[in-house]
Amino acid sequence: MSVELQQGVSPDDSTQPDCAGFDDSPPRSPCFEDETGVALHVRPYDEDHFEALVDFYEGYPERHRSMSLPPLARSQIEDWVGKLVDRGRNLTVFAGDRLVGHVAYSPREADEAELVIFVDEQFHNRGIGTELIRQAIAYATEDEMDAILLHVDSRNERAVHVYESIGFELLDMDDQTLKMRLEITEDVAAAVRTD
Repeated sequence: MSVELQQGVSPDDSTQPDCAGFDDSPPRSPCFEDETGVALHVRPYDEDHFEALVDFYEGYPERHRSMSLPPLARSQIEDWVGKLVDRGRNLTVFAGDRLVGHVAYSPREADEAELVIFVDEQFHNRGIGTELIRQAIAYATEDEMDAILLHVDSRNERAVHVYESIGFELLDMDDQTLKMRLEITEDVAAAVRTD
């Protein structure tokens, strides 16, 4: 099943509103423009987002699934999203009313949490994943975390490059999976608040 474009929202739509008037409140401005100039809005998870997240993952293309995530069956997706919401910090990004990305780290109360991130394939290569990671780091700083961990398929060179450019370092490699870690230092915290 493919994700349908919602009415009035296109990845190439240059008529999206600009970011003027959005509060640049901490930990990071919730509004940004992607590399094509489309205004996007990062929102902390709200229970109203649950169905949109489940629909987003139900339609997620098989070729972009990694390490069995997201799950395939709707009931499994609902359970997985439910656990992420219950245990972690979740941020969603919208282009207009369309959910185009999700990042989460879990558990929220740990010194180190694991990050997951997914972006609508029609919005790939536009800086959205990078911005979502920066948003997650800003929130993790607020949650007083020491580090963020992630696992990524070693064949996903684009993602590995993004993670390395943000400061994630390789910890381990198992078959085709890389385990990476970002220590949240004062410099990292300052960088995500100001870039």
